[in-house]
Order: sequence, then C-alpha cells, then structure tokens
Amino acid sequence: MNPVGRALHRAVFAAAAMAVAGAVGAGTAGAAAGVGESVVGLGLVPGLPGLNVAKSGGNDVVLVAQGLAPAAYGAPNTVGGSIANGCLGSGSGILDIGDPAQGYVTSSRVHHYVFTFAPGATATAFSLTLLDWADYLPFGASPDHVYGAELTAYAGDSVVSSDELTFTSSSTRVQNRPSNEFGNLGVSGDACTATVGQPGRAPLSVKGSGITRVEFSFRNKASVDPNSALADLSYALTDMTPPVVSVPSSVSADATGPAGAVVSFDASATDDVDGSLPTTCVPASGSAFAIGDTPVMCQATDTAGNTGSAGFTVHVRGAAEQAQSLLQFVTGIGPGASLAAKIRSIQAALPSRSACGQLAALASEARAQSGKKLTAAQAARIEIDANRIAAVIGC
Repeated sequence: MNPVGRALHRAVFAAAAMAVAGAVGAGTAGAAAGVGESVVGLGLVPGLPGLNVAKSGGNDVVLVAQGLAPAAYGAPNTVGGSIANGCLGSGSGILDIGDPAQGYVTSSRVHHYVFTFAPGATATAFSLTLLDWADYLPFGASPDHVYGAELTAYAGDSVVSSDELTFTSSSTRVQNRPSNEFGNLGVSGDACTATVGQPGRAPLSVKGSGITRVEFSFRNKASVDPNSALADLSYALTDMTPPVVSVPSSVSADATGPAGAVVSFDASATDDVDGSLPTTCVPASGSAFAIGDTPVMCQATDTAGNTGSAGFTVHVRGAAEQAQSLLQFVTGIGPGASLAAKIRSIQAALPSRSACGQLAALASEARAQSGKKLTAAQAARIEIDANRIAAVIGC
C-alpha cells in the first residue's frame, strides 16, 4: 500500500471491520462458510471438507473474496485502482480478522495459522499462496535485516517439512521498502503487480508422510504485513476413516400384488475428508421387494478407498397382515359390526382366492356407506385396502 492509496485503504478496512463485527463466528460446523464468515473449525473452507482451521493467535479467521468486505488488503497500489483483496481471483482466501477488543484494527492481526485435518486423516502434501506480503511493513526493522514467511509441516511434534520465502533489507520504510532480492516491495509485494515467487504472490508448499499439522507464520514481528491473506489452500490426505452411511432403521410397505411391492427409501453417506458421498444399496431403492423381510445393505467408498456400510430391513406386508390392519381400522366404525365381521371372514379364507368375492363385497359396502355410516375418507380407505388385498392374492 503506497501513500496515494492510504485514504482508500482506511475506508476499505473500516468497512471490513463493520462487516465482520456481525459475521465472526457465523459459520456452521461442516457447512462451507460464506464471505466474511468464520472458517475456524472443520470443513468450513469451501472445497476443503477435511481441513480444520484454528484461530490465529486467538483471533477469528474468516473467508475473503475479491472486491468484497472484509478486506485483507487493497491492491493494486494505484490511484483510484485499489480494491479489496485485489487479484485474489475467482477463488477465496482466508484472513486473520484481528482482535475484536481492539476494534479489529489491522495492527492486531497475528497471521499465525494452524491447520489440522479430519479425524483419522493425515496429509502427504499441503500448499498455499501468500498474497500481498511486504508492500506494507509497519513493525520496524528486522534485527538481522532478514524477513521471512514460513510454512512448516509436523507429524506430532516432529518437523516433517518446511518451506519459506525470505528477503533482506536494511531499510526501515513502512511502504515501498527496497529489498536486495526483489527490488521495490511496493511493486513486488503487491498482489497485482508481483510475479509468482515474489512476496506479493508467494507459493509455499510442504510434503511428507504422516503430516498431522501445518503452521504458517511470519519469521518475526518485523516480517508481519498485517494487510495480507492466504489463498489457494490445497492438500493431499491419507484417509483411514471410512464414510458414515445413514440408512432407515427399517422400512415397511404394503404388497400391491403377488410379487410384493416396489419400495423406495433414502440412504446417504458423509466422510470427514470428502464430505457427502453417493451410496450404493443392494437391493436398490425402487426395486421390487417380495412379501416378508428383505435385508438391504448400503455402502459408500471415499476417495482413499475406505468403505463404510450399514444395513436395514424392508418388510412388505402380505394379504393376511394387511387384512389385520384393516380390521383394526374398521373396529368401532360403520354400520354396526358388519364390516369387522366381513373382514374376519376374509381372514379365515386367506390366502385362498375364495376370499375374492368377500373382498369385492367389502369394497361395495364401503362405497354404499360413504357419506352415511362412513365418512368419505373412511370409505375410500376401506375400498382401497380391500382392492389391494384382492390384488395380492391374485383375484
């Protein structure tokens, strides 16, 4: 940020603080955050369901996007051209939003990010891009004149891999500080004018087996550019935990013919790393199920090859079971006990087709009593059930 852009930056960051004051912590665990919402927790960074983000030195971490508040930084450093999170691109980034007790002032941003992964998962690679670093260095000079940004991967407490970008400068200028390696940091530290590999657009990556934690930090306080962001977060995970498959406890349906019934059901699967996954069930939803009990097994496999499964039973009620249900329904309704008597007679004849005439008579009586001794709904239920039972025994 150069002096000509200073007033614009103040306006952008003030608007950002107001927007975030109502948005911090708004993210819901497991659902990707929107712009300005917290990404602290598991699965809140869009597209990274297996990434867990911790607070940055006690400050909330929120999602940012180009041209929108909250502003991590303003770029490019030109008169009238600086926009919030300029040149971030079509994706999103993350930002230590600062200390609410200090009104989210940019100087309270710590920019110490800690990333872990879904339970049971470790990483083999992790990368990100640091944007808009070093065009604004308000915390004085580094004692050894070396400034750095570091990405470190750990397996437990042991360092697995690290990556850093450093430069040297003997200047104490807050803006447009000259560096020995990258020249004027007002240009090479700006997200829009920097080339890849310069401080303003610095890719950092780590690789190794069994990575459980990755940390980003600046080398020292003097290296901190509070108006910077992290973008292009990516990982490769080794996942040992199978998906969780959710199925009904059981499903029941009435047979509609001698072969049983077509039965539909819902099954789903979620994975700590991959998020929602498709399920495969045998027999599949929408299949024809025979009368009686049929076990169903559903499975889902995540991208690491872990398979989770869950099962339940589909029960299809035959003619006798449907007749008993209908008997319970008609007890106490209709013209005296004639309906119940007809159904008991039908039960005695089942599963023989000799019950066909009695079922037809029951349906006829229900139609005749509709709006009289039976409500229209009661009559319709009896007629539908009688006809369905008749279809089951092949009338």
